[in-house]
Amino acid sequence: MEPEVYYKNEMSLLISCRQRMTGKSNILVACKVIFFCCIIASICYIAWSGVIFAGILLSIISVMLYIGVLSVDAIIYKKVKCLQSQIQVLENEVAFFHNDYSPFDDGAEFIDPHHQYSYDLDIFGTSSLFNRINRTITYKGKITLSQKLTNLPTDMDVIYERQEAIKELAGLSQWRIKFIANEHVGDELDRLSEVIAKRERNVFPLKGIIPHVIVGLTIMSLLAWIAGLVSPIVFCSLIIVQYILSFSSARQINWAMQVTNNLYKECGRYICILRDIEAAEFKSDLLNRHKQKLFDESTGSIKAFARLSKILNLYEQRGNALMYILLNGLVMYDIFVSRMFFKWIERYAEHIPAWTDAIAEIDALVSLGTYAFNHPANQYAEILADSSDTIIETVDVIHPFLANGAGVANSFVLKRNDIAIVTGANMAGKSTFLRTIGVSFVLAVNGAPVCASKFSFVPVSLFSSMRTTDNLSKDTSYFQAELSRLKQMFEYVESRDFTLIILDEILKGTNSQDKLNGSMLVLEELSKYPVSGIVATHDLGITKLEEEHPERFRNYCFEIELSDEIRYSYKIGRGVARNMNASHLIEIMLGKI
Repeated sequence: MEPEVYYKNEMSLLISCRQRMTGKSNILVACKVIFFCCIIASICYIAWSGVIFAGILLSIISVMLYIGVLSVDAIIYKKVKCLQSQIQVLENEVAFFHNDYSPFDDGAEFIDPHHQYSYDLDIFGTSSLFNRINRTITYKGKITLSQKLTNLPTDMDVIYERQEAIKELAGLSQWRIKFIANEHVGDELDRLSEVIAKRERNVFPLKGIIPHVIVGLTIMSLLAWIAGLVSPIVFCSLIIVQYILSFSSARQINWAMQVTNNLYKECGRYICILRDIEAAEFKSDLLNRHKQKLFDESTGSIKAFARLSKILNLYEQRGNALMYILLNGLVMYDIFVSRMFFKWIERYAEHIPAWTDAIAEIDALVSLGTYAFNHPANQYAEILADSSDTIIETVDVIHPFLANGAGVANSFVLKRNDIAIVTGANMAGKSTFLRTIGVSFVLAVNGAPVCASKFSFVPVSLFSSMRTTDNLSKDTSYFQAELSRLKQMFEYVESRDFTLIILDEILKGTNSQDKLNGSMLVLEELSKYPVSGIVATHDLGITKLEEEHPERFRNYCFEIELSDEIRYSYKIGRGVARNMNASHLIEIMLGKI
């Protein structure tokens, strides 16, 4: 079944279920009105008839029924809300198949023109690779996904594990939909962890039994006062003592209040996410390792988050000024709640980073699993050994952004230490091909399926230079920016074992002959390093490098047919391009003026 059809079918089922639940909720609303009227009627019956026993019995039954209906209605409300969230997830996925990526975060904050390849390959931004993959529901999960796309592993075992995890998650469609339907979580818990880590020590406000003794004496004095056994001065004095003790611990209490501000809702959302993860029966080693970190018997995350949620709820209850005065005067409320919080910190705080990291990893993998499910025709890449003579081998590879029928498939092999020089006319497909190889490599190294019949690769480092820009505010010319990028490239390959290089038009910011000479120097120097590369150029003079250094350079081209209407094949082949189209297009343009 096609993914879009699956999503639409699931949506129909959930909408039907929501309608049934809404119908039940409407019935319960009527029941609430009826039972509330029964409560009023029973009270009136007692007042008018004087039959107390029957009236009270009727009142108790009515109240119990009313509370029961309220409870059931609250459960149904949660179910309807959950169904609505899942329906929204499905609607977003259907929109995805119509090239509407607006429901998904595009990761624009991660755009970095100085990154090794992400800016050139459209990893972030509107309609980017991240925009198409991202389904994360946690802020840290989004960060983790961005890091996976920008920090490529070279360890084969890591890539194999990711492949297995993504394959498994792609098959858990209903679980993924439920997981993605959870409310989004920010970074408040991680901020709490950072603040706690920086704090030198966590001092409990009023350790020991002193608060318990004082609260006990206060309550006893209140009862004694009511009974007429002691003067009210005793009770009032003990209340004043409680206020003094609360104020003396104000520094610790205020610190606890500040670091837990806005955390209550986030904590509850984490509990829902954890329950979904706990319910999943993963098989892949990677997913189970992350799950084990969350549900260790000695430091179970759900238990810890549930405890923290209760403490935060207690903090929320003190917001009312009257309640604050009464609670702190009678039972030193702030001190006891803060003691609970400090005990929670002592037991669980050190585990927070590991827990949120594990959730973030699963969150990021869910996004990649959804991407895999949404592209059933894509193939998982074959990982070649480090000693392989082939760095990349593709069969019928297409840029993933053009996989809906607009792309032309190409097959290509790049050998170890080879530099492929790709020539061709404007708009012939050179830059698209370079980005196709680059983006497919990023997907493959992350364990995600690639839009190709076959994609084999050696896990190596990646560097590209395709989209250099000037910067007037920093007084940087285009040519100067190109030189800086080339310098960055040489420094990068010098520090890596082996690098895949993707270059588009070296030294565009200078005159033709100087550009040719400079490009030749760059490529000859680059050939001295442990690299394989793909270089697109309009300078046919560069193709002479294959004659001079046949062991390092290979010529490829995208050919066109010139006529009244230029025909583009968008197919790569061996050799040097014979036809260029710039002057031809200008002649056509001028002829139409």
